[in-house]
Amino acid sequence: MRMLVTGAGGLIGSEVVSYFSGRCESITGLDNNMRADFFGPEGDVRWNIAKLETSYANFKNRICDIRDKDAVQAFFREQPLDVVVHCAAQPSHDLAASRPLDDFHGGRLASA
Repeated sequence: MRMLVTGAGGLIGSEVVSYFSGRCESITGLDNNMRADFFGPEGDVRWNIAKLETSYANFKNRICDIRDKDAVQAFFREQPLDVVVHCAAQPSHDLAASRPLDDFHGGRLASA
């Protein structure tokens, strides 16, 4: 089975990767590290993505903003998949209130 996990660097996404790593031929993560944009260095998930890539040989992450329709469509054209687990989410309800368009407009890539 070939799996895609969006938000792979986050809490739920990284747990999905860990759980399915022994059950999948390959797992690709898509994460744009938006938590670093929202929360600064303490929100950065690069350490978690690196840990997953080191721990699971069948896991690879790609920096991709799922709000970027063209990038996501290109990914799906080039990558055969069997399962998609969508874990990417708004990391802060409080900040979302002051930055409402962040959830809908891609193109702004956080430190990745």
